[in-house]
Amino acid sequence: RDIPTVNGSRFLGVLPHFWQDAPELINETAPQFGGLVRLRLGGYSIFVVSHPDAIQYILRDNQQNFHKGPLMRSIREVSGDSLVSLEGDEWLQRRRVLQPHFHRSAIAELGQLMRSEILT
Repeated sequence: RDIPTVNGSRFLGVLPHFWQDAPELINETAPQFGGLVRLRLGGYSIFVVSHPDAIQYILRDNQQNFHKGPLMRSIREVSGDSLVSLEGDEWLQRRRVLQPHFHRSAIAELGQLMRSEILT
């Protein structure tokens, strides 16, 4: 199906706005388009996926068919290896290492720690 696209200027797309404040751009565009939108950044495009069903489909149910592309490889060179930038077996290995920290009990424990720090 056709994915809504925010084009911006002819040559740079929305790159200036993205460079200035990417979170703001994403927060203002994603809800407008139902949780799936394409942002044109110069010669690249990024897809902002925020609908829970689409996220589950991409990250869990059909992840082998989705790749992060050349823009993410460039970001990886600057920011290093993380769950955001890794793919395939490297991503799965890193995810398995971090997964226990996101278990319900670990999150509850962290919440209690934050609460006690705030109240002291």
